[in-house]
Amino acid sequence: MPFDDLIDYCIEAEEKSGIAGNASELFRLSLKEYFFKKECNESKNFSNFLDKLEMPPSLKSIPSLFNIDIERLREEVDGEIVNESLCGRIFLSPAYLKSFYPHQPPSFNQMAPEMRAEVLNKIKETNREIISAFEKMKFDFEADRNRKVVQIVAFIIKNIHKKTEYPLNRLEKKAQEVIAEIFPSHNEIYTANQKQNSELLDEGRVRDLIKAFFAIRKYQEINEIINLYKKELERYKKRTLRARK
Repeated sequence: MPFDDLIDYCIEAEEKSGIAGNASELFRLSLKEYFFKKECNESKNFSNFLDKLEMPPSLKSIPSLFNIDIERLREEVDGEIVNESLCGRIFLSPAYLKSFYPHQPPSFNQMAPEMRAEVLNKIKETNREIISAFEKMKFDFEADRNRKVVQIVAFIIKNIHKKTEYPLNRLEKKAQEVIAEIFPSHNEIYTANQKQNSELLDEGRVRDLIKAFFAIRKYQEINEIINLYKKELERYKKRTLRARK
């Protein structure tokens, strides 16, 4: 599965986990609640195993997952050999094999050849996914410092369309021009200040935006999209404030 919203998870984890300032434990939490959430929900034994798993050494010297050195993390996640990589230690553990390959011996070397090949593919693929997710998180974090209001609004429209598949109108102008006509602060760097947020939450402006971009078929759809808009704006507000901290 694509792990493309890690930045939102990490911000939430810092706010609510009670372990802000401890990158090692925040990384462990991300394994349990994000990368391996499904597996942890299915197996208490596997979840307990992750509680004791040694975390990448470089995390001990940083306060936040946003301070991760991607190249060091890549070296630690990939390891020198597959068995010693992060996901090698996870997928080859008896806790994982017993939980998710119950009809195979709980030892990798004793498994059927096709099952061994499957596990090895999982190790390599998930190592790559974890690194890619943190790379994207770092990119998003840096980008969130300098996005303009018009970019934030455009992202919100795009995300609502992607999540709901509400049909879009055929615009006679460029999207940026439509947004600029609705929001006077469109060309400002978004810093999530009170003035910008008040403007972006102005009921009349938001309705004008929705009517301009979405082909509304029922009146109730406007309110549904407004609620989605507010949630997306709050998400970008949190991201911006964290990035500019």
